[in-house]
Amino acid sequence: MGPEQDRVSVATLRDGRRPAAGAAGEELPVSQRMDAARLARVEEEVKKPTILIADDEPHMRAAMKKRLTAWGYSVVESHDGLSVLSQCPKGWVDLVILDQEMPNGDGRSVARVIRNETDIPILFISGHDPEEFRSVVTSLPDIYYLPKPVDDQKLATLLATLLPTQTDSRRQPASVI
Repeated sequence: MGPEQDRVSVATLRDGRRPAAGAAGEELPVSQRMDAARLARVEEEVKKPTILIADDEPHMRAAMKKRLTAWGYSVVESHDGLSVLSQCPKGWVDLVILDQEMPNGDGRSVARVIRNETDIPILFISGHDPEEFRSVVTSLPDIYYLPKPVDDQKLATLLATLLPTQTDSRRQPASVI
């Protein structure tokens, strides 16, 4: 196999740009083409809205992550209130799903701190009585509540309303559920 067999034509990325190492008509070694493909996958992943799931129960986080990734969202996880607070202000989370009962900060306290630092939407998913959350939901903007077990249709509708899509980065207001 000669060097010319180890080269392939430069592919155009989905957004019309070419990989940094190649210009139109140039050829890249296979390893550089693979790097361009990885870059394209990373760029695609970055375009997806990112949801932070905060729940102290690993099986609950896993089930929610599976559902959300199947719907096309990027998901990061947190097992306690403190790690939620360390991740939210960084600007790469588009929505937080909170459980009420977590170590190192209950959901309502975490929601108040998040709201003081950023305006990302917060969704409580909890088995607790909705009346417990009424004061938080009505006193702070952009906070929502869904009871456990979660109705997939209600969750999907709410997320579609709250999160920007790849073609529309503006978030639309949603009604409190």
